[in-house]
Amino acid sequence: MTIPVSKVVKVSILSSPTFPKRKGFGLLLIVGKSARLPVGNRIRFYSDMDAVAADFSSTDEEYLAAQVFFSQAPRPTELAIGRRFDVAAPGELLCSVNYDPVIANWQAITNGGFDIKLDGVNVQITALNLSGAANLDAVASAIQTKLAAALAGSTCVFDGTRFIIRSGTTGATSTVDYTTAPTGAGAPTDIGAMLGSRAADLGVVTAGAAAETIADTLDALQNYDPSWYGFTFTKELTTQNIKDAAAWAEARVKMFGFTTSDSNVLDQAATTDICSHMKSNLYDRTIGIWDNNDPYQIVSAFARGFTVNFNEQNSTITLKFKLLPGTSPITITESQRLALVAKNCNYYTYFGDSAMLAEGVMASGKFFDERHGLDWLQNAIETNVFGYLYTRTTKVPQTDKGVASLVQQVEKACREGVNNGLLAPGVWNGMDLGEVKSGDFLPKGFYVYAQPVAEQNQSDREARKAPPIQVIAKGAGAIHFADITVTFER
Repeated sequence: MTIPVSKVVKVSILSSPTFPKRKGFGLLLIVGKSARLPVGNRIRFYSDMDAVAADFSSTDEEYLAAQVFFSQAPRPTELAIGRRFDVAAPGELLCSVNYDPVIANWQAITNGGFDIKLDGVNVQITALNLSGAANLDAVASAIQTKLAAALAGSTCVFDGTRFIIRSGTTGATSTVDYTTAPTGAGAPTDIGAMLGSRAADLGVVTAGAAAETIADTLDALQNYDPSWYGFTFTKELTTQNIKDAAAWAEARVKMFGFTTSDSNVLDQAATTDICSHMKSNLYDRTIGIWDNNDPYQIVSAFARGFTVNFNEQNSTITLKFKLLPGTSPITITESQRLALVAKNCNYYTYFGDSAMLAEGVMASGKFFDERHGLDWLQNAIETNVFGYLYTRTTKVPQTDKGVASLVQQVEKACREGVNNGLLAPGVWNGMDLGEVKSGDFLPKGFYVYAQPVAEQNQSDREARKAPPIQVIAKGAGAIHFADITVTFER
């Protein structure tokens, strides 16, 4: 045999880790309370209205809100719908999607049954005669009659995708187990395989849930899937619920929106209404719209704002001047408009013959596009720097050269901010930093300064921390108003 060349030349291939993805800042979560979302499936994602219609009835609030969302132009590509438990929920068994869809097979069952544990107690279901069942809904109804006789309030439904069995009790101790072969009298035929309700069918068993506060709901949804950025609720919220949701959002990198019909918001003298509350608390992550007819105008506004692709050139927008398709503009007086402006509450009305949203502000008075863009920029910088450290096959030295490589990653994110229209060249009027003094022009729209390693605190150096890196950046802003003077001479 020959001697392999690796004895002379040995090659090792090193594969660097994949660069981490940035967070998304375009996914809206609509939180409702419909039981059409199972207890154990708190969030579902939808790419179009047909997918929503498969899960919800046209009269469900989640459906109505989603319809407004997908009516926006340009059309959004993804929506999340989540469930809250304003009251305690029952335990449930989501049977497998591999049920028997052939109604003739069900009609052949004249003495069906199964055993099932409801709240830990075994129940024998027997004598199921399905010969007269016209469809799978009728099959579920017949099963429900037997279940309710064993435990009052227990239900069985067919939702178009699977059978779902729920306990007649609610709360954390409410449970439904998988079905097993029947042990009841009369030797009934086991229909567990047809239902997809056995453990072997790989359905999902979920215990019930206690009633939640708004904060509990949002914590649970965040833990279930944190990929959403903005959120709102279906219209059943109380004023206190809205306040609680705003307080929750303020402590996180999330954005909350609501629509209110509180007439006190239109009164400049009123100071205890919901929008006055939001403004006085300087909520920077909450945006409100006043409307007395369409509860989901905020959904349309989010749908427009979240279509921004920060990777594209000049892609950032202001919410002012935008249309809210699927909803109707309101008619307000000038006094009412001034009250809304004073309380940093947005409104959708006619200016001349043109309908448009105004003023595109958060409750604090800052503009929506600024809050949205800065959240993106923060994440872009974090991901760039972390990704650089994470994917290096060798260490980044704690030297000025090593720190400069981190500065390059920060500058890269800032250049993206200039490209998408968030940042722009301009005069810096803030604090002095490095070589930049107040009043200096920032030709790039930003400036990044890193403390020299020689000046670094020794304890930070021993902890392997980089010296402080500071960024000053000039926002591109947006033109919302214009005063034009015309001088005419005969």
